[in-house]
Amino acid sequence: MKCEKMDKYDYLIALATLEAKDDDVEMFAALDDSEVVFSDRIKKRIGKMIRRESKCRTKGCLQFRNALSRVAIIILITVSVIFTAMMSITAIRSAIFEILTEWYEEYIAIGYIPEDETKTAEPPTRIEEIRKPTLLPLGAEEEIVVSSRTICVYEYYIGDECCVTFHQLLLTAEAGKINGESAEMEEISVGPHKAYLFIYDREGYMIDWTDGEYAYRIITDVLSREDLISIAQSVK
Repeated sequence: MKCEKMDKYDYLIALATLEAKDDDVEMFAALDDSEVVFSDRIKKRIGKMIRRESKCRTKGCLQFRNALSRVAIIILITVSVIFTAMMSITAIRSAIFEILTEWYEEYIAIGYIPEDETKTAEPPTRIEEIRKPTLLPLGAEEEIVVSSRTICVYEYYIGDECCVTFHQLLLTAEAGKINGESAEMEEISVGPHKAYLFIYDREGYMIDWTDGEYAYRIITDVLSREDLISIAQSVK
């Protein structure tokens, strides 16, 4: 019964639509357009639009449009893949810097110089992305010492004892000074990057390295050498 009522409503709507269409046709047909004059330029443009629309409705034009759409999609995918591949190459994504160390009586001067000044990309002039260790001793709590556009320093505590100090720095040729008394230096690797491990008789360990975008320094007088290297490897 409800379906029959709905059918009747549908019929009434259809009839009303037909009547409205007829009324619109009659209204436009009754309009006085004797004073309306189109220029030849407008007539040509209207004719061109009509012919173009008629052609686009043909099967061939639709197939051509579909083909162009597929080509455009393929080009976009290809460009995206090429861009991703280029960004995965360190020499293109970031600068290639070498750590420069100079030993003096009481301190060591550390700076960063490009391996090839003519081909090296420019490193960031401010810290745009903060990268910190993701592997830390169980229960370690972070304390922000400095967080600016040029340097970030974080300390990690277990209870009241600082177990790790981490620095993220801008790459600069200006040497920074660190304690060089009773220190030994060893070349190691942090991921794919060359790094320097400084070993102190009583003050623990320090690692300096760069990923070509920023410089990093991690220090401990509590953890072992292996633990500090593992933490350095986890910086992301």
